[in-house]
Amino acid sequence: MKLSSAREAQSCAVLALCLLGLGCERAAAPAEHAPAPAPAAVPREVMVAPQPAASGATEAWGSAPRASLVPEMRGKPVAMNSGEPCKTYRSLPSLHYSDDTLVQDACLAIPNDTKIEVRAGATLAIVATNGLMLGRNVVFDAVGARGHRGGRAPFASLSFDANSDAEIRSLCLDHGNQCACPSDASSLGAIRGHTGEAGSAGGSVRLIAGSLILPSKLTGLAIDVSGGMGGPAGESGTRRCVRGDLGCSSPVCSAGVLGGASGNAGNVSVVLGQAPSMEVAKHLSGATIPSDAAAPLIVESSSALLERTADLNRLALQEGWQRTAGLDTN
Repeated sequence: MKLSSAREAQSCAVLALCLLGLGCERAAAPAEHAPAPAPAAVPREVMVAPQPAASGATEAWGSAPRASLVPEMRGKPVAMNSGEPCKTYRSLPSLHYSDDTLVQDACLAIPNDTKIEVRAGATLAIVATNGLMLGRNVVFDAVGARGHRGGRAPFASLSFDANSDAEIRSLCLDHGNQCACPSDASSLGAIRGHTGEAGSAGGSVRLIAGSLILPSKLTGLAIDVSGGMGGPAGESGTRRCVRGDLGCSSPVCSAGVLGGASGNAGNVSVVLGQAPSMEVAKHLSGATIPSDAAAPLIVESSSALLERTADLNRLALQEGWQRTAGLDTN
């Protein structure tokens, strides 16, 4: 009778576990009274042991593939044989770039009076494997941002209390205003503004083209990759010489406070698949601001140009640049 009661209790426990969704097979009856359940099918990916990462760090195991961090290329570049002349052109997909971006197509055109902005020190690489048409007055504005103003002085004024009526008259009345800024560093630091913030670095512009098509002969071309200007110094205060109701003030005590440093300039490089005329080469070399930011104009063969294009694509993939083809013009 006791054995029967135990079996009944066990059956009740199994039923309770099944109703709670905890799996009947985990609380099955003893083997001599019920057959063992068949092993459940195990997904293949769970049966494979996780491998440690190459760096030695381990990662959580899961069957889902890791999401790719490489941005997909937007659009599809036109495919053309090397050296084939351009008959139609696509335009740039944007005129404002704040991220490192590679624009690549067979034939690209930048129309007259176009201003292309490159911000936040980004790199804009334009690759036209067969031809790049540049209109007149094309401007690449890749100037860095100006630094912020420095912090204000801790105090707007600092008092100097004269010891006698004669001293205050001498400082403020007898010889004009003789109240001067303090000479000791601690007092001067309390009323002197802080140095301005440095400007940010300029962006970079890379042009790679099988050939340049220049109906305007580069009239008005400018590629400015200057570093941003430094921010102004913070507001400084004054020293006040006082005794009772009599007093006067020094000039603003800002001597020695500097504006922020200018940011570093970016760089410009131009690689062509065929040599331009001397006039065009001269225009290209003189279009960069500052002038020392430009790498020498490089002229290569079509095969070498394709190798450089492939290298730039690999760099863009490794660094996670935005990549895009041109847009069809209507």
